[in-house]
Amino acid sequence: MRPLVNNHMGLLNRKGHTMKQAPPRKVKVYLWQECDWWVAQCLEIDVASQGRTEDEALTNLREALELYFEEPVPTVFPQVRTLELAFA
Repeated sequence: MRPLVNNHMGLLNRKGHTMKQAPPRKVKVYLWQECDWWVAQCLEIDVASQGRTEDEALTNLREALELYFEEPVPTVFPQVRTLELAFA
């Protein structure tokens, strides 16, 4: 996992784009073992991950939540179009 980098303009996300730093947020996590895997699920947001250890599952969940809250950056500029609709 590539860490967030702080530069003179603010934090940079994994793609190198500047982003605003939000205040820390605490979430409740449900953690359980299924066979050889540990599963970590955020109770407030429907995001889950897994790992071979409890720590790995929590680390993977943290990364999944960071990606969930990361602002989307389009790779292609979106097109705006107009549709004509006929109603009965």
